[in-house]
Amino acid sequence: MNIEIKTAAEIILEPQLIEEIFDFDKLYFNWPWTKQNWLDFFRTRTESFIVLINVEDTLSGFCLIENNDDISYLHKICVAKNAEGHGHGQALMTSALSQLDDLKVNALSLEVDVSNFRAISFYEKLGFKQLGRRKKFYSDGSDAFVYELSLTS
Repeated sequence: MNIEIKTAAEIILEPQLIEEIFDFDKLYFNWPWTKQNWLDFFRTRTESFIVLINVEDTLSGFCLIENNDDISYLHKICVAKNAEGHGHGQALMTSALSQLDDLKVNALSLEVDVSNFRAISFYEKLGFKQLGRRKKFYSDGSDAFVYELSLTS
């Protein structure tokens, strides 16, 4: 397993990697981004970064963070179905949180589908606290819980 962190500026220079991330996103997310969404994200959110896990030179997971001065945002985290249960999600988050700590970020926030019990359990084990609920957050009308993890001691 190889883990690497790439900034938005680095990613935008690697069109083949963007294509690989786009294909992975389509394969595993209910609401995948378009290729243009990915390009726009990396072009406009220059403080953002992505953590990638590769197994035998194949993308096995990623974690996309929009970094802001005070509170950062977890846009997406995904692990390939055949890699679930092998610690890849934990490795992605550990790497992302270490990077955020280096950047002196105070908190990380996210939304998660209210019916995604596995993800909710994962986030709560990491120490995320539920802050609220966003009604009809997703394109299919489903709700999302809002979570935040304090990164200050």
